[in-house]
Amino acid sequence: PLPQMKAYLATVLEDLVGEYVINVSKENLKLAALRGRIKLENVELDGDFIGSHILGPVGLSGFGVLSCWAHTLEIVIPWT
Repeated sequence: PLPQMKAYLATVLEDLVGEYVINVSKENLKLAALRGRIKLENVELDGDFIGSHILGPVGLSGFGVLSCWAHTLEIVIPWT
């Protein structure tokens, strides 16, 4: 059941963070869901999104982001 849960959770995460993260997969997903922690490792971030939402507001809208990677992206789910 754990591989199926990881595959299902990867699909759900793709829907939730797919705007920021490219190709969420079960291979780069670490689960501690019962403790409220989901960790993605070595993920590619969407350079267009990063460029428009981070560089634009600080006055660097003429610049673009060609490639952007995160070594670790951790999502904390407050169950309580």
